[in-house]
Amino acid sequence: MFVNIFFSEFLASFSEAPKTADQLCQTISSPATVLRGAYAIPGGRLTVTKQLTTITREKTESKPPYRCLSTFGGGESVTGPLWIKAVTLSRLRVTPEHQVVSTNGYLQPEAVVFLMGVSDGRTSGWGECVATSLMYPSGFPGRSDMDEWALLIEQGQRLLGCDAKRLGGLVPQALRRELGAHSVIDAMEFALFDFVGKSTGAPVASLLSRPMRPTAKVYGAAHASEGKTPDLLAQRAADLYKRHGLRWIKFKAFGELEADRETLIKTRERTSPDMRFILDANLGLAMDVPQAARYINELHRVGLAVYEDPVDADWDCYAELTRLTRADIRIDERGRTEEQVIQIGRAQAADQVNIHGNWAGGFTGGMRRAELARRHGLSCSIGGSCFVGPGAAAYIHLAAAASAESCALFDSMYGKSGCLVNPYEVRDGQVRIPKKPGLGVDLDPEKVERMTETRLHLS
Repeated sequence: MFVNIFFSEFLASFSEAPKTADQLCQTISSPATVLRGAYAIPGGRLTVTKQLTTITREKTESKPPYRCLSTFGGGESVTGPLWIKAVTLSRLRVTPEHQVVSTNGYLQPEAVVFLMGVSDGRTSGWGECVATSLMYPSGFPGRSDMDEWALLIEQGQRLLGCDAKRLGGLVPQALRRELGAHSVIDAMEFALFDFVGKSTGAPVASLLSRPMRPTAKVYGAAHASEGKTPDLLAQRAADLYKRHGLRWIKFKAFGELEADRETLIKTRERTSPDMRFILDANLGLAMDVPQAARYINELHRVGLAVYEDPVDADWDCYAELTRLTRADIRIDERGRTEEQVIQIGRAQAADQVNIHGNWAGGFTGGMRRAELARRHGLSCSIGGSCFVGPGAAAYIHLAAAASAESCALFDSMYGKSGCLVNPYEVRDGQVRIPKKPGLGVDLDPEKVERMTETRLHLS
């Protein structure tokens, strides 16, 4: 075995990473010996440079037996394995078209996105995740307490020499039990499904072995940060309506009846009298259950259909709120594990659960949670995230496969932050799922390059 590593600001760029260069060497080939600032491995050498990172690994161990399996027991039947010969990892800085300010006043920062590619040297598949550990402060809901970049490197090394057609079976079960690893699992599974689909000519739908709707109903998110007013939100909603013919719009709630009602009324005036709305308070409403119910029911009169995470309360309070309100209650932040979905269903604490972009745990985790929701009398929706393309495509596939009530129209598909050359077609508020191989989208390499801060090649 030999290892050559040319480093791209690896330790300097990721000061939070607990995995040092010594530990990285030991992960690849142990024991490693330090020689005058370089790291020597039997037959190989680690050196640090500034521009490009390449890890080359020759494996002498036997390759795993061929299995044509998807996570869900199906898969496209083709002859022979698909050995993964290279993995590419990139760290991207993504500036959203409009920053989001929550009901509690939190302003979402620029996104850090990790892009993962797997390849056999001829065909590549792509996945991605948002680096919550770098974006959000400690203790913030949804922030991973794991070093996602180091974890992605570790898992990328594990994938080398594996048969990609094992798909979700390549993700260690121990990793699936870690909520903080769900973003990394997203990147891994989406890349694997895209790669296998492109290599075999199969769309992701056939690899999921589930009947898939030909379209997914999408909603647009109209956001604003500085100068947020009902008029500004209504104008941005009108822009989405004109571009995509949307029938559903989501806003971050003001948390005040008059401001929220004005937003919905003005939006209907500028779009359609039949426009339906989703409001999200991120648990920030300063109201008790009776007050919240009256507030939500008043907004229902002007088009509110779904209220997401209205209050910071227990399941009993949510059950009472669900019983009292005409609009559906959706739980997101406290419904991101299978156990939480079961608890919500048993308590009748909501009408819907949200499978949020970046927290599904890949197709495997997302489909499991959708099925658990269905069994417990809940519908599901698909929430958005700051993806650059492949992740958005994967979650739209997930929405169609899971028969989700709605799915976010990801800004990365159509906005300035996107990196796709062929985004999905949107018509009358529906996204048509392409029948092309894999996820059915292709990255624009020039756009990716402009956003890339660091790139790491493993082979």
